[in-house]
Amino acid sequence: MVFGIVKRVQACVKRRLHVAYTIISRLTTPNAHSPVLSTVTDLARSTPHLIAANLLLHQQLIVLNRSVKRPRFTPTDRGLFVLLASRLQRLGSVRHECRITS
Repeated sequence: MVFGIVKRVQACVKRRLHVAYTIISRLTTPNAHSPVLSTVTDLARSTPHLIAANLLLHQQLIVLNRSVKRPRFTPTDRGLFVLLASRLQRLGSVRHECRITS
C-alpha cells in the first residue's frame, strides 16, 4: 500500500518536472527567423530593445576579451546571458544566430 502511494507520487513528480523542463526550454530557446525578416524587425525596434541587445553584446565582448584562450563563463555571466536573452526573446528581438552556447 505504501509502495503504491510512493510510486504514484514519483510518477506525479516526474510528470511535473517534465512539464517544467518543457516550459523552461521553450522560454529560453530563441525563435528562428530568416535574415530578411530579422533585418526588417531590427529596423522597427524600440529603444528598450536596442538597449537590451546592446547590453547582451557588450557582455559577450567582455567575456571574449578576457586573456585566456577559451573564455570561461562565470555563473554571473551565465545568469546575465539567460536573463538578457529571455528578455530579448519575450520582446521578439533575438535572432537564431544569437543563440548562446557554452
